[in-house]
Amino acid sequence: MEYKDNFKIMQLTDIHFSLPTDMEKQFKFLETNIKTSNPDLIAITGDSFFGATKRQVDLFFEFFDGLGYPYAFVNGNHDHQGSYDSYYVETKLNNSKTAVFVDYQDDKLTGNMNYYVDLKKGDDIIYRLFMIDSGSYIYKNGLKYKYGVIEDDQITHFKAIQEQSKNDEFTTLAFFHIPLYEYQDAYKEYQDGKTEGNGIYNEDPAVGYENRGQFDAFKSMGVKGIFVGHDHVNCSNILYKDVILSYGLKSTDSVYHDDKLVGYKELILPQNGNFTLENIKDVKVEVK
Repeated sequence: MEYKDNFKIMQLTDIHFSLPTDMEKQFKFLETNIKTSNPDLIAITGDSFFGATKRQVDLFFEFFDGLGYPYAFVNGNHDHQGSYDSYYVETKLNNSKTAVFVDYQDDKLTGNMNYYVDLKKGDDIIYRLFMIDSGSYIYKNGLKYKYGVIEDDQITHFKAIQEQSKNDEFTTLAFFHIPLYEYQDAYKEYQDGKTEGNGIYNEDPAVGYENRGQFDAFKSMGVKGIFVGHDHVNCSNILYKDVILSYGLKSTDSVYHDDKLVGYKELILPQNGNFTLENIKDVKVEVK
């Protein structure tokens, strides 16, 4: 995508369209917020669906195509729990007019959505946005065991992408659904006054089944900010070991939520690449 000064990303997360959802109400709420933000790109960080039907998935993508804003979509742990096959969502994205997504079904990578978006000015990359599938569930003895994680092959893949551009100077941000273990440490440091940040955790981070060193890997790749969803009543932006760890605001009032923590996040990407906490704004919106 073409970069322009103060490029704006709007993060939506945990929309949770399901059979009981009042679609008209939720579409009206989302449309009002999107048009108010007027972003250059919408980042949708998982759990858009939860026990949805094909018709609800169809309406979701028709809605976003109709608005006309470019959007980057990644899976959460619930997005494939519906009355459709495992590639239905990806097929809809591939056919979308405004989604910035290409799916290679034979890429051999863990997860169905691993891609990146370069924001460029002429030939120069100003920002790189990683969009990563952080998995769904790990099963043990036929039963759900724990949440998934970003696996080693995905890390290797994104390291190779960065290596190809090692002589370029740009800022990298990462977007996915399930938080890393370091979100726990970051909040404790913030509470103890040992680091900068803002926000609140009303539940413990629901992390994946094990810590595979993903944080250190991302830091070594030059990632300056990580943006997740998953935990509906947490919202924060915390500087941890020179990387911003951020929870998005739940973007509808479907399923469990806190009425005071519903809305969206805005990221303003400055020309100089010096992305800091000051470039992040949480916009809380009253649900009526």
